[in-house]
Amino acid sequence: MLETTKFSEYLVQEMLRNVLSWDGTTDEAFKILNENDDLMKKYQSLSEKNLSEMENCRLEQLLVKTRRMTDYLSKEKNEFFNKINQLNQAHKIRNQYVYDFSDSYFIDKDF
Repeated sequence: MLETTKFSEYLVQEMLRNVLSWDGTTDEAFKILNENDDLMKKYQSLSEKNLSEMENCRLEQLLVKTRRMTDYLSKEKNEFFNKINQLNQAHKIRNQYVYDFSDSYFIDKDF
């Protein structure tokens, strides 16, 4: 039982260490979230009901830091899709302009 408790505390500490090492980039955020997902699966498999006060505090910190990271990723995703929409709009305008002037016209020389 004591071994399980120490291992669960270690897992929480590792997840917290990962999020605290985040450098603010998207790539690093994905890397950390994937690593922490694996660690969280191990942690949940222990299914220990009684958390120590230290473990509970670290889990709360982990939640706050992870939420900050996911909020950042959500903002980045929205900015990316806005840029894609702007490019699509410019592409549509260009295509319409080219389409309007690409119709061939018959000119009667005997007119």
